[in-house]
Amino acid sequence: MKIKGQLYWWNIRRSIVNSSSNFLNRLNISRDDFVEIQSKSITKVFISNTTEGYGFLRNTQDLYNTIDKDYINVIVDGFLHSKDVFELPEEQVFYNPKLNFWWVWNVIWNKQNKACSEFEKFHSNDIKKLQNQSREREMKFISLNRNFKTGRETFIESVSQELIDENWITGHFSNRRNLKNDSLVNNDFKHFYNIIFQHINNKGYIQPFFESPGLNDAITDKMLIITEKSCIPFLLGNIAVPMNLYYVSEYEKLGFKFVKDINGIPINETIDWDINLDIELPKKWLLEQTNRLNLINKNNTLQDIKKVYNDNLDIIKHNQNLVVELMTNEDVLDELKQWIEK
Repeated sequence: MKIKGQLYWWNIRRSIVNSSSNFLNRLNISRDDFVEIQSKSITKVFISNTTEGYGFLRNTQDLYNTIDKDYINVIVDGFLHSKDVFELPEEQVFYNPKLNFWWVWNVIWNKQNKACSEFEKFHSNDIKKLQNQSREREMKFISLNRNFKTGRETFIESVSQELIDENWITGHFSNRRNLKNDSLVNNDFKHFYNIIFQHINNKGYIQPFFESPGLNDAITDKMLIITEKSCIPFLLGNIAVPMNLYYVSEYEKLGFKFVKDINGIPINETIDWDINLDIELPKKWLLEQTNRLNLINKNNTLQDIKKVYNDNLDIIKHNQNLVVELMTNEDVLDELKQWIEK
């Protein structure tokens, strides 16, 4: 994408080829995975959307071997510990996590995205249709775990059978008994979000959820990705329980609020992001978090959890309104454009 002068976007999942070259065509290789550029001087390269977890920082640093660091400009894909992790001048790093919330609504869930065609028909570009106004739930918990990522399998294998039996828990990568996996999700992804917002939107009061980074990305990659998984629990109006370490503190910086105690069991602790801790800490923390959820399920009836939910409706409504504001406010785009054009 040419912006001004010789500026180019580069998604580093892809490779660059000369646009005047016929080399790939002669080999009968598709150009879909390549970004073509003309043979001329490049003064700026913008890097964004590099990975969904697993290596944004490492992949960016790999470019330093082939591209002068003075040309590289990074658009952070989520939460970032600090700009200096890229070892670039601060002005060459754009960081505002609000951009990712905007991206979910305006790109992933909109703009004729073929993967979400049925979902677009449902919401008809009206985000209010995604705000669940019902305050009644069938079960205590709902937790949706479609794809395998390190951390999700730890949760699914460690959560009690009682919690799985009594609640709406999915783990499409696991063979554990009584998971509520739906074959339609695996066979036709375009219906996936319709299932969430139309068919299972009132399944559970408490929603433990995983974002897309790997288990240790907060320490190794020093970045925490934001996708639609950050939006769903808040839009559904559930008690959100992030299952990746450090997300609570980062969400709170954006204004989100969290239920901190469920009938004597602490949850959603605010933990400041520390990249110097032992690499085993995220797994240890996740196992402790899972045990707390097991206790909450064991010690509380559905009516107990319903009361906790109703006692915290102010938090639920606040988060529902805030996530819609973040997903639709375009001020962050003005900030990004100004940064690009400097």
